[in-house]
Parts: sequence; structure tokens; C-alpha cells
Amino acid sequence: TSQFTETRRSNEYNTKIDAAELMKKAMDTLKKVQYGSGGIIIDHINDPNQTGLVGPKFSHISTGEGKLDDKLSTLNPNFAAVIVQMMFDAGVTHGDQVAVSMTGSMPGSNIAVLSACEAIGVTPIIISSVGSSQFGATDPYFTWLHMESILIEKNIFKQRSSAVSIGGKRDIGGGMSQAGISIVEDIFQRNNQSKIIDGKKLIDRIHQRLIHYEDLKNTE
Repeated sequence: TSQFTETRRSNEYNTKIDAAELMKKAMDTLKKVQYGSGGIIIDHINDPNQTGLVGPKFSHISTGEGKLDDKLSTLNPNFAAVIVQMMFDAGVTHGDQVAVSMTGSMPGSNIAVLSACEAIGVTPIIISSVGSSQFGATDPYFTWLHMESILIEKNIFKQRSSAVSIGGKRDIGGGMSQAGISIVEDIFQRNNQSKIIDGKKLIDRIHQRLIHYEDLKNTE
């Protein structure tokens, strides 16, 4: 008897390849910019693939415990292909808008989502929190907003955050020192962020996010 193996590619195969390639380009761009400027020193122990996207364990803007393995698992360009599949499974198609909530804790996931959106042809409405758990975008000079700005300036992605928040526990900087909160507020000003998610209670901040998404629906 003879056995034959048939390889079939999913209908989303090319889109997944495009997303993975775009994510790699984005990661390479960030590494090149930061290495070239001498802005960071790559942690060869905690960042074995030398992506430059694993931040220090502790910093003024770190918000609490984070698992290194979780951060590393998103720093693979193929993770963008995973996001493509998740979007297709959710019924997202070309021309749609999607509400996206990003966090400094997972820069790899953020890049993967942006890459998937670009590959599929959807427009993300983005709200980003700046604070980060350990090993995320914890460098105050290389936060997620810094990364996002670089990727926009280098024409990797088109959409930037339309609103921001401090992040941390209860989205009010919980886990940060007051100095860390001041650093994040200064980052908001330097990045000309006009829409800042605030409010004393978490429920207020959730409502502001929902209103913001609704306000920008079909306007981007």
C-alpha cells in the first residue's frame, strides 16, 4: 500500500504570511532605531532572541509582577498570524473597524495586532495604557507610546493611539510610585495626547473608553 500526504493551505494563508512579515519588519525597525541611538542595552539573558523589546524587571513605570515567558511568547512574528486567525474567527473582514485596547505590558502583542489589522485591511481604534508589568515596555525612555511613534514615523503602520491611560491596577497607576505616575503624565504631554482616560473610579474609566470607541466609530 502507498500513503500520500496532501498539504492544504488555508484561505487565510497569504494574509497570515503578510502579517508575520510586517511584524518582523516592525520589530527590526524598533531594534535598529534603539540600537543605532544607543538608547538601550539588550538584555541577553531575559531577551534571548535579542529583540530589544523586553524591558527591565523594575522601573518607575513598572506596575507589578509579570511573567517573562508570557512576554517572550508574543515576540515571535508568527504571533501576528495567530491574531489574524482570531480576527477571522471573530468575523472580522476587510474594511471593518475594530476597537483595540493596548498595554505597555505586551508590546509584542500590540505589534502583532497592528500587523494583523494592516494585513486584513481593517482600521483599529486604539486606546493604549502606558504602564507595564515586569519585562514589558517598562523603560521610561522606550514606552509603548515611543514604540508606536517610531513605527508611525517609519511608515510601518498608519494608525496611532487616539486615547491613552496611565494603566496599572484599576487603570490609575496602581503599583507605580508617584514619580512613575508623573513620568507617564509627562509622556502624555510630550506625545501631544489630547484624549486622556481619567476618572477616580475604574467604572468611570471603562465608560470613557466605551464612549470614545463609539464616538470614533465610522469616523476614522
